Amino acid sequence: MHFEILQRQAKEQMYAALRLLDDDFAQAYRLAASVLPPSCREQECDAVDFLRAEDWHPYKAAARMVAYWKLRQEVFGNQWLRPLVSQE
Repeated sequence: MHFEILQRQAKEQMYAALRLLDDDFAQAYRLAASVLPPSCREQECDAVDFLRAEDWHPYKAAARMVAYWKLRQEVFGNQWLRPLVSQE
């Protein structure tokens, strides 16, 4: 139970850090956030995965998530917002 509370707090801090990132750097993430429903974004890239990869550092996790969406945009072109995870 305590871990779930800490996890939720870390996610909230990461989303707060996302708002602090440079607009040019975070453009792809912000576009995805405005177009995709939250449930789809969570399925495509779980915030906890980014937090774990960055030892639970919210700002670094936010930057990693932004880099993920930017890379998706570069790799997949105009198809970058389509789901990569099976919807089954």
